[in-house]
Amino acid sequence: MTAHASVYTLVLMSLDRYLAVVHPLRSVTIRTRRNAVVSLVFLWTVVIAANSPMLQNFSVRCHSDLVYYNNGFLWPIPFVFGSGVGF
Repeated sequence: MTAHASVYTLVLMSLDRYLAVVHPLRSVTIRTRRNAVVSLVFLWTVVIAANSPMLQNFSVRCHSDLVYYNNGFLWPIPFVFGSGVGF
């Protein structure tokens, strides 16, 4: 989830830099602190909403000394930490 938000935050930063370089005078009214906060809140809301099915189905299972992480969909993706085994 945070990887998606990080990528899209970089996209917003690139858009801001583009506007600052290519349209420096016209973009002064668009590039405000308020608009930056609004777009970041919107971005995080969309990312959380898009990833909410995975967050709701995520589970952690322990078996003896091994820990399995499962996303709860049809294809379980366990990761075994300590021995380096995973699939």
